[in-house]
Amino acid sequence: MISCSRKTAMKARVIIERQHLDGYEDGNSLQRFATLYFGRKEYQVYAPARARGQDLAWLENCFVRTSDGYDKFDVPQERSWILQAVQRELESEMQTITKDSAIMTEIDTRKVFVVHGRNMKAREAVFTFLRALDLAPMEWEEVVALTGKANPYIGEALEIGFAAAQAAVVIMTGDDVARVGKRYLLPHDPHEEKVLTPQSRPNVLFEAGMALGKYPNRTLILSIGTYRKFSDIDGRHVVHLSNKPSSRQALADRLIAIGCAVKKDNRVDWHTAGDFDGAVEDADLPVGKETIRLKTFSREYKFAATADFKRKVWIQFLNETDECLTVRSARWKSLPSGIHLTIRPGTFQLQLGNTWCPENIGVAELKLPPGEFCRLWAAPDDSTTDDEIKKLCISDAPFGFVTLFVNSEEIAIPV
Repeated sequence: MISCSRKTAMKARVIIERQHLDGYEDGNSLQRFATLYFGRKEYQVYAPARARGQDLAWLENCFVRTSDGYDKFDVPQERSWILQAVQRELESEMQTITKDSAIMTEIDTRKVFVVHGRNMKAREAVFTFLRALDLAPMEWEEVVALTGKANPYIGEALEIGFAAAQAAVVIMTGDDVARVGKRYLLPHDPHEEKVLTPQSRPNVLFEAGMALGKYPNRTLILSIGTYRKFSDIDGRHVVHLSNKPSSRQALADRLIAIGCAVKKDNRVDWHTAGDFDGAVEDADLPVGKETIRLKTFSREYKFAATADFKRKVWIQFLNETDECLTVRSARWKSLPSGIHLTIRPGTFQLQLGNTWCPENIGVAELKLPPGEFCRLWAAPDDSTTDDEIKKLCISDAPFGFVTLFVNSEEIAIPV
């Protein structure tokens, strides 16, 4: 028996196990949808087998049983009190759902929920670009405030962030380095499965999945640099970001297409806002060695039928500093979506006027004056066709890194 004094002193704990009823065809199968704990007692609440829809509509017709399966109570009021406690819990949950729904309907077409990894240069570049289009990328603390809780679960904040923004933008950058374990390699696995390659952070992959699952028509996947693909989005259109006008235009157009309140007419800042090229980093290069003192100026594929190495990718660099640089010891680092190249020793050439010196050959080390160009060549392996190489060379996205020593400091330059 539950006395009035005990009800006043103690509070029942109610767990709702099902929000909606299915309506079983089997008339003997009751539908359990709540459990109530009061002190050491446990009560289970069941709806009739054929009940459908919201629980509140069937509450008066429910069965209440003790944990041993019986529905005998010391006083008639005991069943009523249990059902009232369940009703209060259901009504409380409904109010929460209604409140969340109200938040979700108040979508600001300027707001963009941005998911990113540890590459803060990439995050800053995207935020700067979005603001130049008069959009409002959401800071994490802003999303947390929308939950109304001081310390919400990550999942709660993500739900509110995705729901309150017009678009979810996921930035894919190669912040981790991964490969398939040797035990699980298959004979047909591509090269990037066998060697360590850049990969997006696990939280970015998870949140990308959440966004695509809930709001597939309002989610954009962006890439800065290259990253390890995963099959669930490999077939989706990914916007590869660079500083080229065509890349910026493509992102602005996609934002407009999904309903964002983009303002670009009579504005020019968005043509240059956000340094996407400068955000391309080699995740495996230690801090302090990532400063790019040379910039890739061009890349070009050439075929020479009479040469020892008939297929060559020529990579041209520009010295953007105000000092003379000593350049040597170049190595190629492939990326998953790029080309597998081998840089031959002694291929550096310096541009003097319209001539590359030393002509027809190269050197292992050279002095590159400020504002001048140098180049080298690398030989692609047989796994990449001529057409594939040409397409990659004229694309916007980097497809690898040249790692070399500049004034005795090892740096990696995206190519």
